[in-house]
Amino acid sequence: ALAESSFNMDEVVVIGYGKRTKGALTGAVGSVDGDELLQSGTSNVVESMQGRVPGLIVSDRGGVPGNPDVTFNIRGQSTFGDNTPLVVIDGVPGMNIDWRNIPANNIEKISVLKDAAAAIYGSRAANGVILIETKKGTKGQKAKFSLVTEYAEQVTTNKPKMMNSYQRANFVNEGNLYAGLDPVFTNEELEHFRTQDMPLRYPDTNWADVIFAKSAPQSHVNLSVQGGTEKVQYFVSGDHIYQKGLLSSGDLSFSQSTLKSNVNVQATKNLKLGVDIYYAKGIRKEPGNANPNDQFGLLWNFPWVVPEWPNGLLGPPIERESPLALISRDGFRFQDFNDDTFNAKLNFSYDMSFLTKGLNFSGYANFTRTWGNTRDFIGTYTYYTLDFDTGEYISHLGFPEDDEIGPNSSQVSMSQTQTDFYHARLSYDRSFGDHSISAFAAFETNEYKSTYLFGYKQDLPGIDTPYIWAGATDGSQDTNEAIIEKGRVNYFGAISYNYANKYLVDFSIRHDGSFNFP
Repeated sequence: ALAESSFNMDEVVVIGYGKRTKGALTGAVGSVDGDELLQSGTSNVVESMQGRVPGLIVSDRGGVPGNPDVTFNIRGQSTFGDNTPLVVIDGVPGMNIDWRNIPANNIEKISVLKDAAAAIYGSRAANGVILIETKKGTKGQKAKFSLVTEYAEQVTTNKPKMMNSYQRANFVNEGNLYAGLDPVFTNEELEHFRTQDMPLRYPDTNWADVIFAKSAPQSHVNLSVQGGTEKVQYFVSGDHIYQKGLLSSGDLSFSQSTLKSNVNVQATKNLKLGVDIYYAKGIRKEPGNANPNDQFGLLWNFPWVVPEWPNGLLGPPIERESPLALISRDGFRFQDFNDDTFNAKLNFSYDMSFLTKGLNFSGYANFTRTWGNTRDFIGTYTYYTLDFDTGEYISHLGFPEDDEIGPNSSQVSMSQTQTDFYHARLSYDRSFGDHSISAFAAFETNEYKSTYLFGYKQDLPGIDTPYIWAGATDGSQDTNEAIIEKGRVNYFGAISYNYANKYLVDFSIRHDGSFNFP
């Protein structure tokens, strides 16, 4: 049976440099409201958009808290290179902000521009555009306070089903048989694997159960206030999230605190002023390997290796490394990531209807600063083998075999970026009976600069002093520095004509000047 579904043609949709009702759209535009994003139960905005916008494909291949390996593209891949759409936040394209970690409670609406609808943003919009509009105050609304608290337990939904020791040993023998080689395991050893009568000498380890935790907590708190008078409108929000990773060691975590403020003021009869402030501080703590499926990870691990002996001592490594050591920060390896982001936007809108009705001049200056600090310490760990004849546990020193780094070494990097963006626009919007005309001409310029400083030293005393100053001056060491500068100048405009909501025409033109091309 078919049921009637209502479609609101008057719903306002955010498009490039303006807004339009659905009934007056000429391009392909999808949208999702902020309230819909809150229904997903995830802190990641990109994941919240899964299945909510036609043509938007979202794929998460990671799962590391605070650093999801999320790819998103619009209507599939169009190049062998970067297929990422251009992200525009509150009208500012290409802001140096990780929008995946913007709290969903701060988002009013997200629009996805496809095909020709994205053309107004130039060549950077070849893969489409994602427009994010954050919440703002409302005229005539008394102060409305909102407190959201959430607690969740994350669980694995599709844990891999691994071969047991008996199955894997038979599989290895069969492979050798086809290759014309001798079997690795004897029939007697296969029987021990099958019966598990000697579990220490012929163990059966399910590494998926060993490496992954049964569950991991996630908490979220958001406090906001929204309101306004005829003169002043405001929205202020504070947000904090804490998330554990699904490793049995419990040594994978991410926390982020965010402050967002939007204030708009009717300064004079014709002049509106606005100030938007955004600050986020993220702290990510990881063990040596935050994703056990990578490299010599979960799918490579042999089930006939003991992860931990009954007395709690660490079992032997698999090929090069111990899986339990890789997922632990205690005594072997840890990675710390600290990121700070600050963004300030000053905007104005000047009503010039005293010259001609519908004329407006607007613009903004946007300043973004980011700071990143990382520390990667690599130490050593002790693992044990068991002499089954004497019952003695024999200790061994282990560390990752890497061509570039050695044991008891520390790598530290510091990065800083600054982006200054300026925009000015003259627009005209007027209706004459059945005829409606909307047009604008705009100018943009932005400058970007980043600095990166790296240092490395070996032969540190240990994990208690993971600092470069503690390394040997005559040992292996390295430093490096990089500075990047670039900029753009853009001229663009658009004209839209609407006759009686039946005949619609959109025309846009744009010229971009890039620092990359002298």
